[in-house]
Amino acid sequence: MSDHPVLSDFLFQSLRSRVPPPVCLQLDALERTLRVEHHEHAFRDFFVTAARKLGHNTLLPTAEEAAQWDRLNMTWLDHGTLAEFGRIAILALAAAHLPADGFSAALRDCFDGGETGERRAVLRALPL
Repeated sequence: MSDHPVLSDFLFQSLRSRVPPPVCLQLDALERTLRVEHHEHAFRDFFVTAARKLGHNTLLPTAEEAAQWDRLNMTWLDHGTLAEFGRIAILALAAAHLPADGFSAALRDCFDGGETGERRAVLRALPL
């Protein structure tokens, strides 16, 4: 994933702006855990439960986000769901803050043990 902190911050803030306060608190706790403790289990737990926490509503980008996604060649997000976007955002956050070996293991576990939506999010996040 390219330029991890900048990309992860952009995606994470875009995600936070779309979720209710209780989920924001969970996202903030996850971010602190990844930044400070580098705890990949917290990432995996949120990744697996993203659909329940975030829902399957269609993702509607702002004009600024759409322009940024175009620059990142993320045009497929125009048809994505909030759950998928959330998974991609926390993958970027994990890539920015977990040690490389911990992130690689977490990514592999998310794909190998994931359902279709989880696998799709991993595959879509790879070019980032």
